[in-house]
Amino acid sequence: MNEKAVEYTGVLNARLNKVQQDFDQQLISIDRLATENTQKATELKAKEDEINGLRQETLHQSAIGEAIQRKLRAIEDQKIEAEQREETLKGQVSALKKELESSRKQTEADKKAIDDLVCARDILNKVLQPCQFYS
Repeated sequence: MNEKAVEYTGVLNARLNKVQQDFDQQLISIDRLATENTQKATELKAKEDEINGLRQETLHQSAIGEAIQRKLRAIEDQKIEAEQREETLKGQVSALKKELESSRKQTEADKKAIDDLVCARDILNKVLQPCQFYS
């Protein structure tokens, strides 16, 4: 029985060594996988940070774009108002030019009437002077 026990102990020791080697290999594999997992988690965190940064940048750019659109609409509204004001002013200038021309014509007509009256007065004075001489 001693021989069988020694033989059985040898088999058990061989199995123990095999199991110990498998266990050591599993520990090495676990360490390698844990390291890979940590690296992957770090890479994933970096990607998430990059994505969050890009989202923030996109939101910022959208806000800037909206502000520019609001300013553009305001400027377009001001342009329309300025064009309307320009048309109004052109109409007023045209009316004032017509009024000025009418005033010039009236002034010329008044001057002519004054000249005619002065001439008539001069004629009357010439006619009345001999009469005054006799009075």
